[in-house]
Amino acid sequence: FKDAATKGLEALLPGTGVYCPGLITPEGIDEADIKDAYKSYYVSANMTLIVVGSFNRNVLVSQIKSTLGKVTPKPSNGSKLITPPYITGAKEVTGALSPLIGSDGEVGLAYRTDGLNSPDIYALWVLWKYLDRVLYERIRVKEAMSYSPGAGYSSGYDYGVFLTSADVNLDKIESAKALLEQELDELKQGRIEAKHLEVVKERILWEIARSYESNSSVAGFYVSNLHRLKTNGNLTNDEASISKVTPEDIQRV
Repeated sequence: FKDAATKGLEALLPGTGVYCPGLITPEGIDEADIKDAYKSYYVSANMTLIVVGSFNRNVLVSQIKSTLGKVTPKPSNGSKLITPPYITGAKEVTGALSPLIGSDGEVGLAYRTDGLNSPDIYALWVLWKYLDRVLYERIRVKEAMSYSPGAGYSSGYDYGVFLTSADVNLDKIESAKALLEQELDELKQGRIEAKHLEVVKERILWEIARSYESNSSVAGFYVSNLHRLKTNGNLTNDEASISKVTPEDIQRV
């Protein structure tokens, strides 16, 4: 009873454990399994402490020593990270019950991408927001075919997934798929509105400026950039990199 999204990710990211193979329900997991997972993953080598806000450093260090300082040093015993290969050709998947139940569904096109270390990450970020707006205006506003069409982009350290999708009635599945493919083909041919692209980039910059207005959101920023900090020793200037994205970059990615 896997849905199409799960099957799609398994096809795009084989061997990564994004979805545990065969693990559909918690049946078969006992107390010993839980304790074993705790001993393997909840160790100091897997921990990073990030503190944000107004605090007294000496008091904070004392609190850390009295709590986390008691954790026994132990190396990580977690799973080995696997970088999935790029698949060759396209693969079509459907949900286990599709289209036997209900009157509506969702159609999407998903692509495997490189990860956070890729120089293409900013072009993909802008493409995501650009295409999200294009699909909304074309498939919802103009065609009145879908309530929430759009694009999505999620990236890990060494791989990511780019997605376009539309929720539609079952009799419109093929029509919606054709529209998604048509808009992607427009981008591949370089038919990109430069003015539209600049508006999208400006919107992203405003979103970045508004997104770090609390201590928790700033802490989240450091968490999401932890890999860059460990790899490069500093943070990346996202704003400058986004501003440099051109229509040619969008067409290339």
